[in-house]
This record gives sequence, C-alpha cells and structure tokens, in this order.
Amino acid sequence: MIDALLDGRLVRPSPEITQSPLSYWLVLRHDRMDRARVQSFMSWIKSEVASEPDLPDAVSPSD
Repeated sequence: MIDALLDGRLVRPSPEITQSPLSYWLVLRHDRMDRARVQSFMSWIKSEVASEPDLPDAVSPSD
C-alpha cells in the first residue's frame, strides 16, 4: 500500500494517522537475548522498519 501512496495511485484524504492495533512480538528466553543470531535478527528487523518511507502528505480538497 505504501507504494500506491507514493506513486499517487492512492491518496491520503486527511492528515490524521492512527496507530495500528497490529504488532509483532519476538518471544525468547532472556538468557538467549545476547546470542549473535538474535542480535542479527533484531538489527535486521529494525533496519527494515527504519527504511520504510514516510507517508506522503494528505491531499487538500481542491486537489
């Protein structure tokens, strides 16, 4: 959907943005948090989230 917003196929009709009720959880034993594989995954998922583009501005009613 973000691609459709960015290329103009969809437009934001209002400036309001709401938080999604959806989320992801990483569940593991506390003593495994320092493992290289876990840290690698955490680093990767954070970089994926950070690389998502910002939403375009809402369109005004006159557009």
